Amino acid sequence: MRIILKKFEGVNIALIQRDENGDIDLLPTRYDLYPYEGGISWGYKGSGVINLAYAIAAQLCEGIPHLNVSLVAKALVENLLQILDEEKEHILDKQVLAQHIGKS
Repeated sequence: MRIILKKFEGVNIALIQRDENGDIDLLPTRYDLYPYEGGISWGYKGSGVINLAYAIAAQLCEGIPHLNVSLVAKALVENLLQILDEEKEHILDKQVLAQHIGKS
C-alpha cells in the first residue's frame, strides 16, 4: 500500500494504491471516525491533517484488530504528517507509515 499526497489546482488530494500494480483511487475520508468535512491537508497540526491521519489509519488498521485507529492516527499526525512540506507532493509507502507509527 502507498499513499500519494499532492496538490491539484491548489486543492490537496490523497490517493491510495493498495497493491504494487493496482489501481490508484482517492483515499476515502472516514467521517465515522473523525467527523470533519473540511478536507485533508499536511504540513501543520490542525483539523485537515487529523482528517488525513484518520483516513490513512483506517486503511492501515483494516483487518488488524490489535491496532487502535485513534492511536495510529495520533502517531501519524505527531510523527509524520504535520512535518511534511505542505507545498510538495509526497509518497508514503507502508514501510514509511509503519516506521512513523512506531515512534510513539
